[in-house]
Amino acid sequence: MKKILSLLILSVLCFGFVAACTGTGCNPIEKTEIKGKITYADSGDKAKWAEVTVTCFHDGTEYTRTTHSAKKGALKGWYSVLFPQSQCEAGDEVTVEATKGDLSGKVEGLVEDFTSGKCFDLDLARVDVPLVPEFGLIAGITAVLGALGMVFVVRRK
Repeated sequence: MKKILSLLILSVLCFGFVAACTGTGCNPIEKTEIKGKITYADSGDKAKWAEVTVTCFHDGTEYTRTTHSAKKGALKGWYSVLFPQSQCEAGDEVTVEATKGDLSGKVEGLVEDFTSGKCFDLDLARVDVPLVPEFGLIAGITAVLGALGMVFVVRRK
């Protein structure tokens, strides 16, 4: 009788353990990753330690993250930013702006549904940004005055 009672108790305990283990047992991870590489437009070389600002437009609200591109190694010039899907998800538009010294670049992209499983959902956007020289105010004024001067020189002759 003791053996039957012990087996009954043991089977109830095992059933409880099995029921506990077969539940969902996970906290779903729902993230959106925005990543890409920052390069110099003239040479195509990767730009290390450029300041990168990523803005995601979700349901009429802008969510922004700032980071830097990697300094060295295999990931030199690459950046990566994570958003919760409550702030950025598949179908949302993202804008990535990068600056390094007097160089800057801005590119827009779209978040896509990348992969999902039982306990995770990952959306992804890859936005590569080339850095180009800024055409500053002084350079612009100089170019316009130079062009006007050339017009008068050509007309005079």
